Amino acid sequence: MVKKVLVFAVISAASAVVLGAFAAHGLEGKLSADQLSTFQTGVRYQFIHALAILGLGAIGMNQKDLNLMPPYRLFEFGTYLFSLSLYLLSTRHLMNADWIEHLAYLTPIGGLCFVGGWLVFLFKIVLKIRD
Repeated sequence: MVKKVLVFAVISAASAVVLGAFAAHGLEGKLSADQLSTFQTGVRYQFIHALAILGLGAIGMNQKDLNLMPPYRLFEFGTYLFSLSLYLLSTRHLMNADWIEHLAYLTPIGGLCFVGGWLVFLFKIVLKIRD
């Protein structure tokens, strides 16, 4: 479990850096300011949650009895649904794919996955750590 979580975290963080650089250097002038901001929001949330997943993996290495798969899965699905939908929505005109507009319904579901992941993580911490 820990290896899978850490591999996903590192790949997600690295791809967020690549996508951020692509937005800054490859998409500038091809997207409106609002579209570029939307794309960068996807990058920011992907990177933040890659670091969160990295933290889950590190904690999982030391706390074997603490099942961190539920928050990991929620962060993973949040990354796909939230960030990926923002990437596609902001660049859909470059691909002549207006049908992508329907993916806008996935973005808030991804956001809820992120929030749910944090709440499940909190729940796991509260149950594990007793004062």
